[in-house]
Amino acid sequence: MVEKESSNDITGKLAEYMAEACDLDLEDNVCIEAKNHIVDSMAAVVSGARLRPGQLAVEYMRALGGTPEAQVIGSALVTSAVNAALANGMMGHADETDDMHMPTKIHPGCGIVPAALAMAEREKASGRQLLGCYSRLRHLLSHSPSYGCHSAASNSPRTPRNRVHLWCCCSSRLSAQA
Repeated sequence: MVEKESSNDITGKLAEYMAEACDLDLEDNVCIEAKNHIVDSMAAVVSGARLRPGQLAVEYMRALGGTPEAQVIGSALVTSAVNAALANGMMGHADETDDMHMPTKIHPGCGIVPAALAMAEREKASGRQLLGCYSRLRHLLSHSPSYGCHSAASNSPRTPRNRVHLWCCCSSRLSAQA
């Protein structure tokens, strides 16, 4: 027997919102802001790629290998989306020039942007889809810091809704334990 979704199923509603977010139209000011955040985060990644933590990240990911899905920025390495997101995130945070979300006191760019870019590359998503996913993930930070970072990799344009729902449940549990 299939259970009906409860009207109180907040995680289910969030999963539905995230699954549809990539295809929603964004207002011009939201697009501009999202582009600025992505460019800022990418600059931090490129800068961090030349620092020791960035070099160690590339060496580690090269040793791990992985299915070639996404680029490790600042190198010729193409590895799994997960490995690329981790390495690029390490680089983005390496020189401490990454952005800060003041209400939560976290650095979302080094977590969300590398994961969103890696998934977009793996899924061959459009720039419009990437902006939509990024802006919705960034918005989720105002509700729970863990939703934005833990959900970035699950929020690709082609991720099945049930997987998004699973990621939301996991993120919810993690944030409750933090």
